[in-house]
Amino acid sequence: MKLAVELFSAMLTGLNRGSDRFGNFSDAKPIFLLSIIEFIPHLIENKFNISNELLCTFYKTNTIYWNSTYKTPIIKPFFHLNSEPFYELVWKDGTMPPSNSHTPSAAFLREHLDYAKLDDDLWEILQDPINREYLRQVIIAKYLKK
Repeated sequence: MKLAVELFSAMLTGLNRGSDRFGNFSDAKPIFLLSIIEFIPHLIENKFNISNELLCTFYKTNTIYWNSTYKTPIIKPFFHLNSEPFYELVWKDGTMPPSNSHTPSAAFLREHLDYAKLDDDLWEILQDPINREYLRQVIIAKYLKK
């Protein structure tokens, strides 16, 4: 189990992040991951969607705390985290957005997306509060030190 935790730790510290025209990297994915980690104890199964109010609340709170200068809407990291090997978007009818580089609208996601999920092994690891805290600290140390 420890090896799996370290494998996911490496994945979580190797996120593909967007940047602005000045070369400043976005903190939206790390902040969204912190929000998912906080949300895990409230989930019964490995499925969540953009409409979940508690997940959105965690994201808003974390955004204010960790990055008060720029507020990226939750839809962006929710969609673009799909470029990471441990996160998957599950579409209702096989309909996907025309481009993975542009964020689809919230309406498109609500209509065509069934849910998002974590890798099953990561989901299992995150059931343990000690692992959740460890991975949370890994994300903070890599991306969000104040």
